[in-house]
Amino acid sequence: MLNWFKPRTKSLMSHFDGVLGTSLDLQLLGSSGTNLTKIEDAILAEIDRLDRCLSRYDPESEFSHWRCTKGEWVEASKELRFLLLEAEYWQKHTGNAFHAAAESVVRAGGDPDQALWEVSGTRIRKLTDLDLSLDSIAKGYIIDRCAETAIREGATSVVVNIGGDIRHIGPEPLVVAISDPRHDAENAAPLEEVTIKNGAIATSGDYRRTVQWNDQEVSHIFDVRTLEPAQQCPSATFIASCALVADVMSTAASVMEPDDLIALTESIEDSAFLLVRADNERFESSSWYSFRVGNCHGL
Repeated sequence: MLNWFKPRTKSLMSHFDGVLGTSLDLQLLGSSGTNLTKIEDAILAEIDRLDRCLSRYDPESEFSHWRCTKGEWVEASKELRFLLLEAEYWQKHTGNAFHAAAESVVRAGGDPDQALWEVSGTRIRKLTDLDLSLDSIAKGYIIDRCAETAIREGATSVVVNIGGDIRHIGPEPLVVAISDPRHDAENAAPLEEVTIKNGAIATSGDYRRTVQWNDQEVSHIFDVRTLEPAQQCPSATFIASCALVADVMSTAASVMEPDDLIALTESIEDSAFLLVRADNERFESSSWYSFRVGNCHGL
């Protein structure tokens, strides 16, 4: 007689403030013999390593040093080279809705189509005086690397949540509540709940984070195509197979017209979006339905 049983598992849930300028919530599952604390340490070490490489707030980071150059070829890490190539790809793919110099272009009234950098082999060269930022792609990339680190180190399931951008890997689906931009209270009913499995979700918008613009508080997201801050979309949520794409596309979705966003989303495998406009009108992709709670879509 065979006795079938479910292997015992152990779990770890932790919260950290001051991670990438926001907070980190981490959930790990592993078999009974897995050292989850060691996996947590590996994830934190990976965040520190990548932050030293990609941060624009740390003046000693690799990215910060390179931002201060112009016209000279510089040897660069594979991580920075990869993100520059990805940023270039998504800028083109979104028709400048995602742009690594968006705020600088808008504030300077510059040309959004000018070349920003070159990547050749192991070297990179900055071509512009515009200030560059990889914030809207680097966080998603770091989240992906954290989740991959957890699985590589022996976790059977992981949820990485940095500032509300989430990556999940594991056999059991994850339910995510999306905040309603019309209600600031943390205990307010969610706008919607969705289920993701082996995927990612990110939300961008102006209801949580603003900047000063002509003596006004405006969205931190800028549209280089109109040379104005984003004004029409308080909340843009994007689901994708990885956090990098979810991060990029939630930013791009904040300034794209719904029809253009629908067409682009249809070209991205296993993706969906939900927009809430300033007039409270709601738009969603046809694929959004499959991610609603009760309609689990495994990526």
